[in-house]
Parts: sequence; structure tokens; C-alpha cells
Amino acid sequence: MAHTFISGTTLYPCNWEEKMQNVAASIPYEGVIEKELIGRIIEEESRFLPAVSLGEPISKWVQRRFSNILWVSRSATNGTPIYRAVGEPLSMEAECIARVLQLLGRRKLPVYTDVNLIVPLLPVSMSPKKGNWLRFFERQAVQDHFDVDVEAYVRVSPDCSPSTVFVDATSVEAARVDDILAAKGILDSLCAIKVFRRPNDPVWSTDDVIVQSFLEPEHAIGAAIALMEKRNDVKVYILCGDGAKERYKTALGDLLGQEETIITICTPNSNEEISVKKR
Repeated sequence: MAHTFISGTTLYPCNWEEKMQNVAASIPYEGVIEKELIGRIIEEESRFLPAVSLGEPISKWVQRRFSNILWVSRSATNGTPIYRAVGEPLSMEAECIARVLQLLGRRKLPVYTDVNLIVPLLPVSMSPKKGNWLRFFERQAVQDHFDVDVEAYVRVSPDCSPSTVFVDATSVEAARVDDILAAKGILDSLCAIKVFRRPNDPVWSTDDVIVQSFLEPEHAIGAAIALMEKRNDVKVYILCGDGAKERYKTALGDLLGQEETIITICTPNSNEEISVKKR
């Protein structure tokens, strides 16, 4: 609806409903402070002068006229108004991260905040197990609202051998992978995990390898191992179900090259180290 507003000494018509919808669309999920909101309004309507046009604090004006478009809350640190677009409720993870960004004063996007500043301020109930923070930030509930930029720096102990784990998620539950590997002590090393699953199986990460129905997982994993760069310092593990272990021992012998390769086949209940050569 068009209303008449004042700019200086001039009256003019303005469809504020439309203008504020446009403003709301430009506001990041963690919200903006009042100065930034006014700047966005002026970008939409250059004649807007809050002190003259409104006759009341802008927070009251927004609450009174546009509560269907913008939420008004208060900063936990200094009590200043925070304006956020009305929309679908955020997930618990996204809501907590948004509050942490407000607390840290990170108001403008794009902004990258070190994870070591965010983590101590998140609820303890949300904290994943050791080593799983990356997977937490890869959750769809987080990715829908925030960009995660990963920069990892790892100091490897001379006594710590790197390892690669190939997981057959068709024979072992992907949700149990971390617990199984942790119980076997594999996660204590510099560990790269690659999950192979069927198209309809639960997603473990964005890097999952999809195994189509015409291919058996032991052949896909065997081919991946055969293509690996040969490094003596890298331990190779396969995690599969108990019933699949014999299939892997047969398939690996058919797929790997002439060089002898040491592979540990793990199941939830056992480990077996095998030395594989092409027959």
C-alpha cells in the first residue's frame, strides 16, 4: 500500500511494504544493526530521512508497521537493536551459530570467523566428538545458511603413520563408522576416510562415492586402491561388514597390481591384515 512520507519539506508517496520486502531480502541470517538497516533502506529509497520521516525510533516503527517482514531483537552484548528477516525458523545449529556471530560482533557478510572463536560459545549439547567439527559444519542445516571455508593445519607426529580407510557402507552402517574406527584406534592417526555407498543409502559426507547397482562395492573399492599413489608410509584399511570380508579378500587379489600391497580388512568385530598380489 502507498503512503505519504516526508523528505525534508517535501511530501511524497512511497510503497513501504514493497521497499521493506526488498530490504529484508538483502539482510544476512545473523541480522544487521540499526545503522546498517538504515543504509539498506536508503539504498532502496534515497529520500528516506529517519529523523524527519518517522517521528519515532526506527525500532518501534519497524515493530509497529513491518512485524510481518522484520524481526527486532536486542544484542546480548550491548542491547542495541538487531534486525532480521522474518522467514522459516532456523535449525538449532544455524540459530546457535547466528547468535555466536552476533555476540562476536560479526555483522557483515561475507565474513569468515575462525572456528576456534565460535566453538567455545556453542552449547555443549551441540559439540560433536573429537575430530568431527568439520562434519558438523558440513551438515545441511548449517550449509543452507553459512559458507564454510576450510583451512586445516596439521602437525603430524613422527610416530604417527597416515592412513586411508575405504568404507563399504552397503555392508556396515555409515552412522557407526566413527565409533568403529575410534574403537580400533584408527582415528588417532592422520586418517582420510572415503565412503562407498548405494544411491539410496544414507549420506555420510559430500565426498561419498556412489556405487551403482551394476557394480559390487568390493570391485569399486579395489579399483580405488589400485589407483592410489604407492606410498609405504600410508596404511590402507577397508571397513566392511563381517559377511563381506571373504568377498574383499578374493576381489583384491584380482584387482591389484604385481606389487605386494598390505591391507587391513576391518569389520565391526575383527581386524585381519592381508598381503595382496595379483594372481
